[in-house]
Amino acid sequence: MWDFWGTGSTQELETRQLTTLQRTRSDLARCQHQTELANQREYNHRRHQELRQKHAAQVRQQPKNLRSKELQIKKQFQDTCKIQTRQYKALRSHLLESTAKSQHKALLKRLKDEQTRKLAALAEQYDHSINEMLSTQAMRREPGGDPTGVKRRVGIPRGLTRAEKRAGNPTGTHQAPKNVQET
Repeated sequence: MWDFWGTGSTQELETRQLTTLQRTRSDLARCQHQTELANQREYNHRRHQELRQKHAAQVRQQPKNLRSKELQIKKQFQDTCKIQTRQYKALRSHLLESTAKSQHKALLKRLKDEQTRKLAALAEQYDHSINEMLSTQAMRREPGGDPTGVKRRVGIPRGLTRAEKRAGNPTGTHQAPKNVQET
């Protein structure tokens, strides 16, 4: 059939229009997909940066947290030593009043040995608590490097501890006498 306007048949027009419509739809879907993909990438990048900043802040904060935890454990240790010393003084007074004067020297020696042993056990427990805290933190951090971020010696200082000096430990060791029984 011949078309008066010279544009072709109606079927051709419909076909071109449908083709154009399909092309437009696919272009729109592709454009929308690209936009969503770009937005997702931007979100992921932003989130990644936030996590990096958060981690960096935590790493900077770690030595402060470790130091405060260490000071807390040290304070508990000192308080426990004071309580232990007060209890031994009270026990010593009571036992000295209730025993004969001839047995005082042996009694004082036994009490002093027992106090030294218990304070040494407390010092060992303190050292263990600090080392356990540091090893826990070391596991959380990345491998390599100083696990605490703080370069210092932790634990019982060399020689006698103050508690052992007060208790009169003449050997300078942190070990308890082996012949004294735990009470």
